[in-house]
Amino acid sequence: MSGAAPAATPAPPSGTSGPPPVMLPAGPGGEPVTLRFVGTRRLLDLDAAAEAAVVHRCAPGNIRGPVAPGGSAPGGSAPDAGAPDSSGRLLVAVDGPLVLVQNSQGLAACLVSLVSRDGPPDFSRSDEPMLRWWASDRDPDFSQPPVTPIEVFSTSTSADGAVDWERPTWFWQAFGRVSPEVKELFAVIPDGEAVNVAIGDTGAFALYWNKTVDSPEQVEARPPLSLFARDGAGRVLHSIALP
Repeated sequence: MSGAAPAATPAPPSGTSGPPPVMLPAGPGGEPVTLRFVGTRRLLDLDAAAEAAVVHRCAPGNIRGPVAPGGSAPGGSAPDAGAPDSSGRLLVAVDGPLVLVQNSQGLAACLVSLVSRDGPPDFSRSDEPMLRWWASDRDPDFSQPPVTPIEVFSTSTSADGAVDWERPTWFWQAFGRVSPEVKELFAVIPDGEAVNVAIGDTGAFALYWNKTVDSPEQVEARPPLSLFARDGAGRVLHSIALP
């Protein structure tokens, strides 16, 4: 890529403060909870060169370490998956930046390095490793809609979703897709904190959310994450609780 314009910039937000506060059921038999949005994940608008670099770096068979097995703390090297697959497509790219790529070898989500903490995502450094990646053991057929409004391909578990870095941290990751009637997707933890999850044109979504906590003793008490899907009229179509 060349020129001064960044290869990837956040798509213009639909509002300045994210979705308005809403009430959603907490789950089967649960009391409704008022959501407090702490983040909005927006789609990235990638040019052709940036998209090609994403696929080159993140597609299964092309990924190079460091790796976080199962989504835990970074470290190690990517497994040798044989010759890289030059085919592939970008399913979704969101701020973070986090991308979801599919090719003939499967599906993978990757966190991408930044030029600087305040700079735009840099997808031109195609020989640099991913910061973190997850491979899915599922290979969905995107030519057919999902059976349910939310279909999850891969998610963190309670065992790999809590770490004690410089500050004790919880994190959640999930990627999947939604059916065409879903217009809004929220990730919610039990205390009501929520993140608006961007949905790509393919219906795919990718989420990575981390939250620091006050003490190391809290690390193992990471709460579960739920996903809620709403239609254009604001009706809850489906919800799913993740470990």
